[in-house]
Amino acid sequence: AGRLAVLCKDIGALATLQEEETAFAHLAQSARAEKLLAASQYAERETDELSSTISLWVHLVKAQLSVHPAKGAVLQSLLEAERKLSMTLNKKLVLERLFLELG
Repeated sequence: AGRLAVLCKDIGALATLQEEETAFAHLAQSARAEKLLAASQYAERETDELSSTISLWVHLVKAQLSVHPAKGAVLQSLLEAERKLSMTLNKKLVLERLFLELG
């Protein structure tokens, strides 16, 4: 039962990873109004959950840098947002700026 629980947890983590990767790709291609709406939705998350999501996005972009060097600017925006989230209470403002810089 222990191995099954670990496998189920891993499958759940993989599904979450895929969902976040899809969400990030969608955000990058979204229109301005959709990005602002998404910022409001993401801002409702707890700061720890939001930081985990942005950290995951950082890893996704890092993995793509060798093929798409232009994503360096996106990586810089993500790292800046991650830093600002730890210093401010206005998550929505940080996210709006980040999402608008994505594409």
